[in-house]
Amino acid sequence: MEIPNSKEILGILRDQFKDLLETLKQRENLKNNTEVQNFFRDEYDKSVQSFGKVRKVKEIMRLSESVCQIRVEGSAPCKATGFLLFGKFILTNAHVIKNYDLFTWRIHDPIKAAFNFEKKSDKGNFTVIPVKDTLAAYHFGKEGENHFDFALLELNGEIPETFPRLLKSYSKDNCTTTGEICIVGHPNGEVKKTDPCFIIAKENRQKAEMEHISENINFYHFMTQSSMKEKWSFSKNHMTYHSCFFHGSSGSPVFDRKCRLIGIHTGGYVYQGEKGYRSVMEYAYAIQPILDKIQNLAEKNKRTDILEYLNDSKHYLPQEDQKMDTS
Repeated sequence: MEIPNSKEILGILRDQFKDLLETLKQRENLKNNTEVQNFFRDEYDKSVQSFGKVRKVKEIMRLSESVCQIRVEGSAPCKATGFLLFGKFILTNAHVIKNYDLFTWRIHDPIKAAFNFEKKSDKGNFTVIPVKDTLAAYHFGKEGENHFDFALLELNGEIPETFPRLLKSYSKDNCTTTGEICIVGHPNGEVKKTDPCFIIAKENRQKAEMEHISENINFYHFMTQSSMKEKWSFSKNHMTYHSCFFHGSSGSPVFDRKCRLIGIHTGGYVYQGEKGYRSVMEYAYAIQPILDKIQNLAEKNKRTDILEYLNDSKHYLPQEDQKMDTS
């Protein structure tokens, strides 16, 4: 049975295929279609194997101890995700913090961070720590070529030193535009989960969008309406991918294939479907511009405690660990 109104979309996809094939051949120096097939076979094999290696799974599990569920109380309670960045400071998305004073940065709704929330029935095994009532750093909106959506919160309580601080797993100037990633967070306000997935390269975003439209042609009108209303767009620091992480996972850390922190999962290009919200693709913002912005805000607000962490090389990966893992 033919999908209604799908001929135009199918025609567009077919028209684009030749150009996409030529782009891939040029980028990867492939001479013919057989080499293209072998390339996809090799890349798929690498993708499947990447986070299946025991040592990488163990490392992701170790780093996941830094991930917490953000619980915002008050008149409009919500749940999101955050992670220990350094010291007693956790990073999450700015859009999670809805009720605060624009000038003093004082948070009006109580916030708590729940660590090791991995089993609902075992409440004694996770740690809940309150958050101080003033934002340590905050920025939402576009600035130059980058878009920002982050909030740095300070915990008001003791944190086990065994919890990893993810700045330590961050490689300076590391920028991943393709390949495998792994997200760790609390989607839908549930227990902690992981989602290994793959970055959609910049040149493949339109193809991924068209594929989603062609598979969900009945919702094309709703996608268009949502896009016009929210002005879907990409900025320089965007990373896009397909993930099963939706509401509640905002603020989740994104790791590359070497288990290095590269981004903060922020949202998706969402529209209303028959059974709730659907997403064309999801996205994260790269960590490097966020760290630069936090440093600028810390200098402006004379937060020497934050600057000490950002300027001390011992809080970053050793230089030899910043090289790309080819294994």
